[in-house]
Amino acid sequence: MKKFLILFCLILILFACDRFEHNFEPEIIPPQARISAIPTLGYVPMVVAFTDSSIAGTNPITSWEWDFDNDGTVDSLEQNPIYTYNEVGEYYAKLTVSDGELTSLDSIIISVLEVGAPIADFSFEPASGYAPLEVSFTDESQPGSYPITSWEWDFENDGVIDSYEQNPTYTYNEVGNYTIKLTVSDGELSSSITKDISVFGQNVLVELATSLSCPNCHYVETALHNLKEQYGNRLCYVEYHLNDPLDIGNYDFLSYYNLSPYLPTSMTQGTQTIIGGSPTSQDELNALITPILAETPLVQFYDFNATLEADTLNGLVLLNVDSSVPLDDLYLKFVLIEDENTNYLNAAHEYPLNVAIAKGELSISAYNFDEPVEFALPGLSDLPDDITLVIWVQTLADPYNSSTCKVYNVTEKAITQ
Repeated sequence: MKKFLILFCLILILFACDRFEHNFEPEIIPPQARISAIPTLGYVPMVVAFTDSSIAGTNPITSWEWDFDNDGTVDSLEQNPIYTYNEVGEYYAKLTVSDGELTSLDSIIISVLEVGAPIADFSFEPASGYAPLEVSFTDESQPGSYPITSWEWDFENDGVIDSYEQNPTYTYNEVGNYTIKLTVSDGELSSSITKDISVFGQNVLVELATSLSCPNCHYVETALHNLKEQYGNRLCYVEYHLNDPLDIGNYDFLSYYNLSPYLPTSMTQGTQTIIGGSPTSQDELNALITPILAETPLVQFYDFNATLEADTLNGLVLLNVDSSVPLDDLYLKFVLIEDENTNYLNAAHEYPLNVAIAKGELSISAYNFDEPVEFALPGLSDLPDDITLVIWVQTLADPYNSSTCKVYNVTEKAITQ
């Protein structure tokens, strides 16, 4: 009987275990959607490669539904699709994966930016100078959406590309004002910028002997004023008044050049004289000036500065003197002029311009041109507000010789009091 009970209990236990094993339902794990994309940030049109990085659950993934712009429309059923975004914006790309029963969703942000063109810019050194002038150009352009791939330099803005280098050099052999144009491109978009450079040549000095009472002097005065407006600082002129309240002792001008006191008398570049004045004076003067402006100067001025201290004007200038310039009897001359004198009228009832109010000279024959030349005009008082200092380098041999006593170059600077 006891054995029978033990056997019966064992049968019950086995039966219960069998029922438990057959009624157990294992948990089904769903898939986990995962997206990766390259790139996620870029410029329109932007091509994106999407990669399915999803993890399968209990059952394998059997479908992929991509909605690249989150508009509710399935755009692709591929596992690893490629899509092109053609409009600027921020998009939520979605992937829904399924194993046939269970699904999972993941999203990723795709930022599509507007394409930006490069921004052209450059610098150059020196910023100006005398011909022939070698200039070094440095590209300072900023890339836009894509790297800059080409540089086109037009150094004279004449439509001809002179260089394709990024940082070129160029020599200006002719005097003039030039516009430089740089165009940069990324292969699709481009931009351009222009800048100006001045290439100096021989400046021209005209010294005029005149007088307020002279009936014909105003023709030359007007002609010089018009030419000054045309040529700017490339033409410097000085009025030496004789026998009137503006005369500061100017007969030395006539005596040195062996000129008669017939007025008006003008001396161009220390070598070419015109006596008399008429309505054609401007044409006569321009005919002398034009060829000189095209010459290469034998003397160049750098770091020209002048300051007023008490009653003295102190000047400083660095000279580059060509080896062909004879040093014998070489002088730096300087004249302080009043831009417009409004106290007196000339014969045409106009105010005289560029009137000499002080002058001086300094021998530089034995000067070391590695150092700046210093000069001074003392004894100045009650100066007008509008004054300009004109300086030039000239051979002043005695006696005067029209073939050798030439002006090698001239420049001017407004003086601030």
